[in-house]
Amino acid sequence: MGNPDHTAVTLHHYFHSLVEPLLSPEVSLQRHQHIIDVLTDASTSTIGLRRMSGLIMTLIASLDPEDPHRNLDLADPTDFTSQLTIRVSGNSRPFDTATMIGDVHNLDATDPAERLEFEAIADVSVESLATYLFLCTISPVQAQQWIADDHQEARQTEAVFVTQALRYVLHRRRVFVGNDDPGTLIAMYEWQSADVSASGMTEAIANGHEIAEEISVGDNVYRARRISD
Repeated sequence: MGNPDHTAVTLHHYFHSLVEPLLSPEVSLQRHQHIIDVLTDASTSTIGLRRMSGLIMTLIASLDPEDPHRNLDLADPTDFTSQLTIRVSGNSRPFDTATMIGDVHNLDATDPAERLEFEAIADVSVESLATYLFLCTISPVQAQQWIADDHQEARQTEAVFVTQALRYVLHRRRVFVGNDDPGTLIAMYEWQSADVSASGMTEAIANGHEIAEEISVGDNVYRARRISD
């Protein structure tokens, strides 16, 4: 499945560009393009997609158990294509911007400082991420195969889509832990070189969940931060 060392190095540099805002724009853009190249190359796409999907899995699992992103479910369990819903405390809500972002951000805010809190994901269509994020929570392999079959390259638009999903989940975690977050780096360093082959994937997933517990944002933080039901 391609050259894992090349993929690991590319992921390492790309992950750093997501957490270090003072990198020059040129360097950040170059690193973004390099990860797109990895995902759109058949020799490295499967490894790259599995590792990025695994990181998303770990980051979601690190959220408060009451966070909507930890409580994804299918409206119709017998129909995989049915709408995703959020089930918390027995209540069911749709997977949409109001539920997934408006619960902790005032989307109608006019104060520039308030709007800055969610400006980084203003270009992300939350609804379009639903199925992919759901699959990441189940298995990075299923998430990868939803984007591109094994040993097949992702299309350019799909590769960009995966980077948007990762930015979105990173932003969600940042709401609760702030910008100075060593836990995110721990997860990134684990997944950048994880063995995501058929023989190594089970252990990689187990390690990912163990790290999620280690870097957990904690219980009850969602309830304290939530501004809407």
